[in-house]
Amino acid sequence: VFEGRKVESAMTAQAVTVGLDASLWHVAGALLDERVGAVAVLDGDRRLAGIISYVDLIRHLLGVRH
Repeated sequence: VFEGRKVESAMTAQAVTVGLDASLWHVAGALLDERVGAVAVLDGDRRLAGIISYVDLIRHLLGVRH
C-alpha cells in the first residue's frame, strides 16, 4: 500500500508549532484544535527544538518515563 509513495503525499503541509515555554495545557489544546497527533516545538530562534505528541502528554500525566 505504501510502497512507491512519498511522505509528501501524506504529510500535513502547514506545521503546527509551539514555543519551548508553551504550557502543556496549550499543547493539548493545539493538538485537539488542529486535529493532529503532534506539534513541533521551536526555540527562541524559531529552530526545531523537538516534537511533542499526545502520547508524550499521556506519559507525562501518568508519570511514565521513556
